[in-house]
Amino acid sequence: MKPVASAKSRLAAALPPEARAALVRAMAADVLDAMVSSRRLEQVVVVTSDRSLGALAAERGCLVAPERVPGGLNCQLEAVAEALELEGFDTMLVVPADVPCLRPADVCRLLEAHAGGVTACVSAIDRGTNALVASPPGAVPMLFGPGSGPRHLEACRSRGVAAGELAIDGLRDIDRPADLAWLDEEGAGTRSWGVLRRLGHRERQSFGREAACVA
Repeated sequence: MKPVASAKSRLAAALPPEARAALVRAMAADVLDAMVSSRRLEQVVVVTSDRSLGALAAERGCLVAPERVPGGLNCQLEAVAEALELEGFDTMLVVPADVPCLRPADVCRLLEAHAGGVTACVSAIDRGTNALVASPPGAVPMLFGPGSGPRHLEACRSRGVAAGELAIDGLRDIDRPADLAWLDEEGAGTRSWGVLRRLGHRERQSFGREAACVA
C-alpha cells in the first residue's frame, strides 16, 4: 500500500486531495475486510509504510511489513514471499489495496481455482494484475505495475511454472475517473462507494462524464 498522500495521483482531475486520501483508506479497508472475512487465509500481511494504513491492518489482526527493502514494492513482496516460505507457508495470495469490490467469496474462488504454480487475475482494461496466487510463494518474480499481467504469465512460462488466468468481474482496480464511475454503479455497500456518495452529485457527474469519454 502506497502512502496515502501520494496514492492515486491519476484521480487528481476528478477528486481533490482530501477526497483521494479518504478513498484510499476506504479501499484498503474494503480489501482487508474481504481478506479477513474469507476465513480461508491463515495469515494476512500488509506491506506499507503508511501509519494510518498500518493501523487499519492492525485493527483487523493483520501483520504489517514496513517497506524497508530497497527496490520498491515488488522487491518488498519478494522478501515477504521468502519469509513466508521460511515459515512453512506453501501458497501466497497477493491482492492490491485498490480493488474495493473484492468479496470474501472472491478470495475463496481464487484459492479454489488455484491448482498450483501461479493463478492470476489480469485486468481486461489495462492488463495489470489484480490478484495473484503463487505456490510456492516465490514461484514467480513479483512484477506488479502497469501491464504486469502478461509479464507475470511470461515469467511463469520462462521458468516452466504452470500458470492460469481467472476472470472475476468485481476485481477491478480504481485508477482513473472511468473507474470511479464503475465503482459508483457497482460498489454499493462498500466503504469506498460510501466515500463517493458523500462527495455529492456534482462530483459524481464529473467523473461520470469523463468515463464516457474514456470508455
